[in-house]
Order: sequence, then C-alpha cells, then structure tokens
Amino acid sequence: MTIATLRRTLSDDGKTIVQVVCDSIALKGNTAHMAQGYNSRMPPKFFYNDDIAVAGSGDLADGQFFERYLDQNRIDLSGLDKKQRRWKVQDAWAGFNNWYSEQVKNFQVDTTFLMAIAGEAYLLGGGGLVAEIESIQAIGAGDEFAIGAMEAGASALEAALIAIKCCAYCEEPLHIMTQTTTENGSKVDYTVFQAS
Repeated sequence: MTIATLRRTLSDDGKTIVQVVCDSIALKGNTAHMAQGYNSRMPPKFFYNDDIAVAGSGDLADGQFFERYLDQNRIDLSGLDKKQRRWKVQDAWAGFNNWYSEQVKNFQVDTTFLMAIAGEAYLLGGGGLVAEIESIQAIGAGDEFAIGAMEAGASALEAALIAIKCCAYCEEPLHIMTQTTTENGSKVDYTVFQAS
C-alpha cells in the first residue's frame, strides 16, 4: 500500500505548480517493508525526470516498467491544445498497457498512477482510465483522509502526513516532487521529508 497525493496550483506570476508526494512503504503480503529499488535514491513506486513526476499505488513492478517505458517513449505536449494533450497522454497510457502486456505475457497493469507533466496532472488507472486532475487527488491507503485534508486547504505534504497518522499502511519518509511550469518549460525538484 502507499499514500500518494497531488496538488496543482496556479501562482499569481503565471507559474503552474504541481506537487506530488509519495510515502516509502511497500508490502510483501501483510508485512511492511521500506521500498528499496534499483535506483538507490528513491523507491520504484515513484520517479521523475526534467519534466515529469509520477507516483503509483499498487504493484512496484508496474512502476518500474512504466518508468522504463516513458524513458523510451517521451511524451511531448508542446504546441497542443488541452484536448490534444489529454489524448496524447491517453495514447501513451494505452501504449504502455499494450507494451507491458507483451513484456510480462498478458499481465494487466495493477497500479494507479498520479502523473504531472508540463503543468498538467492526470490520474491513470485500469481499463485505460486517463482523468485530468484540476487541483487535488490522492491514491492508495489513507486517500480519503488526504483528500479531506486537501479539501480543507492542506498542502499535498500536509495531506500525506495526515494519511500516515490515520492509516497503518502509509509511512515516512515522504518523497516530494515539485514540478514548476512556465512558458519556458517545466522543471522538477525533488526532496525527502522526515517529520519524526
């Protein structure tokens, strides 16, 4: 299980800021483990590069495969209107699902993802779901606590901390990916937060 939260805001100076926060828990059966991946600086349940930030709730292998797919199949949203951007993301998500099925012999993706790309935010899920996120979203264990907190004004980080206090299947440290998008492009900053 996990908690992943996302808040998208527009600043007064024209920047779009999308913050994606993900915890560090991984389960094997009913036993919690710290998520350790092939990349020593972060667990494979989330990843980022210069212009994209992704967090997933579900099978860690799905996240590893999704990162690999996006490294090989970059999504370019430049010059597209809002509807075309959503279609481009939907095409990429469908492409990943088909590619993944071939890689693991017809297994289906069993993970829901939050994705920030070029100032846009999307919920990606089973059956080809691609839903645009206007302001807030949370996935995983404790998501209802996190959404309630963000509805009351909490940041993505504060909402994840509340979910951790309310749910046994979420834990620190938290991984924070903040994507800032201007007319000149996007940049993702990464940090780790440990309250206790």
